[in-house]
Amino acid sequence: MGAGLGGGSADAAFFIQTLNTQFNLALSEEEISQEAAKLGSDCAFFIKNTPTYAFEKGDKFKDVKIDLSAYSIITIFPNIHSNTKTCLFESNA
Repeated sequence: MGAGLGGGSADAAFFIQTLNTQFNLALSEEEISQEAAKLGSDCAFFIKNTPTYAFEKGDKFKDVKIDLSAYSIITIFPNIHSNTKTCLFESNA
């Protein structure tokens, strides 16, 4: 929340995919991407769920070949929320 890293866009993309599956809509990946793009320019980015180079408004893509199998990913959640509105207001005071 508040990070601006596509959380809502990813949720929207996966929700469209869930609707496609649950209601047997048989939409292709391209059709799902087109519908996702209507919700936000970066929503379609999350449809393929693979490494992708996004450009222009975040709605044009190029596949990226990358092997991260030798790496581990650690997620650290410091339980700190940065309220952008409050931070901007305080910095102008």
